[in-house]
Amino acid sequence: MELMQRTGTGARLTVRQLAAAVDVPTGTIGGLTSGTQRFLPEDKARRIAAAIGVDYLVLFVPCERAGRAWADIPAEPMKVPA
Repeated sequence: MELMQRTGTGARLTVRQLAAAVDVPTGTIGGLTSGTQRFLPEDKARRIAAAIGVDYLVLFVPCERAGRAWADIPAEPMKVPA
């Protein structure tokens, strides 16, 4: 969730802005951030990751089902060991 609130440059990004940038419905981004949507096509997952400036595998886990990705977005900010 924290990763989807800022781009790789640290700039804030709203759900609406991200949805427009990657050409997906606002509800898709909202569903991913709230946890109500867990799967989406891999091409959309890659566009979302690219738009916020992180590697695809940081946000999504590839699934065995034809070209789908599983959203692995933590509800709490990830803690980086010191």
